[in-house]
Amino acid sequence: MTGNNGLYRHEVFRLGGFDAELREGEDVALNHAMKQKGLSAATIPGLLVRHQENKSFRTSMRWLFESAAGATRQLITYREIRQPDLAAGAFVVAAALGVLAAVRGHRLTGAALPAGFVLAASVQHVRSRFETPLADWPRLAPAVAADSALLAAYFLGRLAGLAGWRRRLPSPRAKIYPMTRTNIRCASRC
Repeated sequence: MTGNNGLYRHEVFRLGGFDAELREGEDVALNHAMKQKGLSAATIPGLLVRHQENKSFRTSMRWLFESAAGATRQLITYREIRQPDLAAGAFVVAAALGVLAAVRGHRLTGAALPAGFVLAASVQHVRSRFETPLADWPRLAPAVAADSALLAAYFLGRLAGLAGWRRRLPSPRAKIYPMTRTNIRCASRC
């Protein structure tokens, strides 16, 4: 469970701890720490939160890349497989097959395999978010193209996270800081 727009009692941070060294997934880490301490979370039925961001396309791609590297760290640390992990795993397989094809002299096929996977994933992603009658697909092509670029950034971030997973695991000596007002601001802006 993520902590997006979460409200926590002060005792949660004191008991559960907060790893200020994490730059992505700190909310997930806090929720796992809460679970280990026997603390629970609840939702407030009917509560509506408006979350509005003003990120440029380039900033969104960078954010997805960095978040994806953190998602790989979370997968390795907590060993919980989520749907994005399955999609990232399928991309790794497509990329590996693409490299194998390129090494065997089939460069076009090698490039087409991961690119085709990203395109197929993007089509499915757009279809899952919008009503997409067949007649509307020419108008949806720009959305699929933009989504393909964003998914490519995400999948490449997952590969980067996999390549550097040893550096990204929390160190056994990482300090867990009690939550303070300064840490709250840092966690939301850093």
